[in-house]
Order: sequence, then structure tokens, then C-alpha cells
Amino acid sequence: MNQGQNRGAWQNRVFQISVWITIAMTGILLVLAGLQVFRQEQMQTFSFANGFILTLFVLFSAAQAVCLLTRKLQLKQLGFFLAHAGILAFLLGSLLFYVWGDTVYAWIPVNGTSYNSVQREDGSLLDLGFDIQVNDFTVEKYEPVWDLYEQTENGWEKTGTDFALQDGQVDFGPYGVWPQADLMENGTYLNQILLDDRHLAVCRQADRYYEAGIVLYEPGVKEPRQVSLAVNHTARAGDFKIYLMGYDPASQDSIQVLFKKDPGEWISVAGIAAMIVGIFMLCIFRGRKAVEK
Repeated sequence: MNQGQNRGAWQNRVFQISVWITIAMTGILLVLAGLQVFRQEQMQTFSFANGFILTLFVLFSAAQAVCLLTRKLQLKQLGFFLAHAGILAFLLGSLLFYVWGDTVYAWIPVNGTSYNSVQREDGSLLDLGFDIQVNDFTVEKYEPVWDLYEQTENGWEKTGTDFALQDGQVDFGPYGVWPQADLMENGTYLNQILLDDRHLAVCRQADRYYEAGIVLYEPGVKEPRQVSLAVNHTARAGDFKIYLMGYDPASQDSIQVLFKKDPGEWISVAGIAAMIVGIFMLCIFRGRKAVEK
């Protein structure tokens, strides 16, 4: 009996220590995240290869594992196990991404030419393992508005905003009424209009929606795959997930694409799902326990 009590006391002590380690590691990781340690441009200094971040994650993961090992698997403890197992899965997925993952931003011309590699920011080439071709690109914009600027001794200063089209023209007050045709060139609104020697109207026209028509040629797949790539509509090819990030606003002849390789993505997603279910079960059990008391 004493032996069982000693074992139970030891397990509780280890559990308490693991909880304090978890709290400490969580605080440190939150501070580092607040300092933007994980920003992509700082990855060479603060990364898993650095050792420091890896040590933190190992300690954090070990604390979660200890929390699991010091508890008996019971139905009423299922939420506890799911929540902590979810944390471990999420950390494992994150580790896989930072060790073997990759993120590359690249500009691809809208010219119907296929590319099997893209250039990184450091000038090196990334072999995609498939071919990508951008055939077309379309943009839908909101109605334009104009801001009014006046030239002063300190330069151009804004004196008015949100001059909009009404009945096919824009009324700039004392600086005249301009028909829509005079504000456009080749079907596109001019960036700025000189109203007189000292006053300038600058056009603002936000993007409503834009998408690119791409074709993916993957090894082992007979037919090429046509995809409409948009801001909230990604594509997958090979080991990469493809995101449309932007475009050249001046000519619209090239798009910016993010190629993201994340081998731990589904493990992290499963971990998040397990955490949500586990925390929900813990809340339900705690609520019932409180009602019974």
C-alpha cells in the first residue's frame, strides 16, 4: 500500500514539475514570437538548426509527454490525453516544416511559357519537380476615387479625399468638372491628373478580386491540369502548395507566387483538431463535475 502511495506521490510530483516546465516554455516561446523570431528573414539566425529554439521545443514536447505518461488512460481523462497529444502532434508538424519545409516567393511572367524552376531571393534556383505555366491574368477593381493634393512650400499636401464618379464625371469643386473619358487612357484610369499648376488629383482604385489561369504539368500525369489560382484559392503540385500573392500593378504581365513545402502540414492540422476536441471534452467534464458538486 505504501509502495502504491509512494508511486502515486512521485507521479504527481513529476506531473507538477512538467506543468511548470510547460508554463515556462510557453512563456519563453510567446516572448520569442512577440520579438518576431520566427520571421522568414531571420530564419538563418533563429531556427531549429540554431539549437536554442530546438532545445525549447524539445523541452516543451518532453513536458507534454511526461504529462501523458504520468496519467492513467481513463474515459474521464480522454480529453486531457487528446489535448496534450494534439500539442505534441502540432509541435512535431512544426518541427518537420522548419527542418525540411521550404517557402519561396517568385515572380512568374504571364506569357504562356512553362517553368520547372524558380529563382530564390538569394539568386539560387529551386527545382519544383513539375512545370508551371501562367496563361492569363484578370483583375476586378472597385470604382475609383480621387484624392486632391495641393503644392506648397513643403511639397504636395493632401487637401481632399474620396472624389467619386457621378453621372460619368467627377466634380473637383473649384478645379473643374472632369468627364470620365478625360480621366482614362486606353481603357485604364490615369494614376494622376494635373488639375492646374498647383493642384493634382490622384486616383485610388482598390482590387476587388484577381486570379491567374495556370497550367500544371506533373510527372506521371498524362494530362496537364488547369487551375484558377486566386488569393483564397490555392493549388497543390508535387511537394508544394501554391499561393497567389500579388501581381505587377503597372503592367499586369507577371504574378507573385508563393511555393510552400510543408511536410508536417497534416500532422499539425490533426494536432489542432485533437486539441480542440480535447479541450471541449475537458470543459464538458469540468462543467458536469461542478454541477454534481
